[in-house]
Amino acid sequence: MDPKAFSKDGYLIDQSRLAQVPYGRFSSARSGCGWVAGYNILQAAGYAPDADRVRRGMEKGLLWGGALGTNLFFLLAWLRAQGLRPRLRLSPLAASLRMRRCPAGFVYYFTGRGLHFAAFVPAGKGKFRFLNAVCGRPPVCTLEEFLERYTRFPVRFVFCVEK
Repeated sequence: MDPKAFSKDGYLIDQSRLAQVPYGRFSSARSGCGWVAGYNILQAAGYAPDADRVRRGMEKGLLWGGALGTNLFFLLAWLRAQGLRPRLRLSPLAASLRMRRCPAGFVYYFTGRGLHFAAFVPAGKGKFRFLNAVCGRPPVCTLEEFLERYTRFPVRFVFCVEK
C-alpha cells in the first residue's frame, strides 16, 4: 500500500492512492471507502489495525464482486464483531452533540454521483476531521458544514461508534 495514502497519525486519508489495491473485482480507489472507513474507525478507537487485514475481512461481505462497494449493514455488523458499537444519530444536532463524546464515527452519504463512507474523528472546538471525504485533504469542519458542502440529499446518515 502506498505510504502516501496515510496521514502522519496513521489514518487512511487518500483513497485515490489505493488504485493498485484490489477490493473484490474492483480497486480500492473506486469501491474501497467502506473498508477505509472501517480501518480509520479502528485506528481512532486505539486498535492499531493492519490495513490489509481489514480490507480482506471486509471483502467477505461484498455483493456482486463489489460493484456497489461495501454494504452499510455489513459494515455495521463488522464493526460490532470488532467490539465496537455503532449508533445511528438521526438529527444533525443530536449527531453533532454525540460526535464530540465518541472516539470516531462515520457519515454515509450521497455525493451527487454515488454513495460514500467517510470516517470522522473529533478535532476540538466542535469540529471534526472527515478522514476519507476528500482525497489527501481531510476537511476539518463542523458536522453542519460537512453536510452542507459534501452531501446531497436524500441519503445522509451519521453513525457514532463507541467502545
